[in-house]
Amino acid sequence: MLFFASFAFGQSKDRRSIFIISIRFSTTTFVSVPCESFATQFEKRINTNEVWSADSIKMLDQFIQHIKFSRKEVTLDTRAKISYRNEFGKEIDICMDGANILVNERLVKRNKSFENFLFSLIPKEQFINTRIIR
Repeated sequence: MLFFASFAFGQSKDRRSIFIISIRFSTTTFVSVPCESFATQFEKRINTNEVWSADSIKMLDQFIQHIKFSRKEVTLDTRAKISYRNEFGKEIDICMDGANILVNERLVKRNKSFENFLFSLIPKEQFINTRIIR
């Protein structure tokens, strides 16, 4: 019995997930909503989901390791926030507005594969009445 308990504890410690909060990308606001206030601004309309797939987590790790950042600064009107711990235990926050992606507050250079992967994690109903094709 003791062996089982320690084995289960060891497994849960290593288990990682990707946590996604999002609203409909067609939502309009008077003022841009930055990533840090996204959850509080839209708390009543937020959709949450979690991805436990080891393959998806591994793919996200790979994208993050090879990401290229832009020197431009943009004001994001956040519609989705994706959070997870990378393979080294560092917390990573990814914010999106349909046109731009910020990783830990830094603008990512255009990468269609990365963009498509992130969009695939977000529920399809969040893209109703948008030009974003999934």
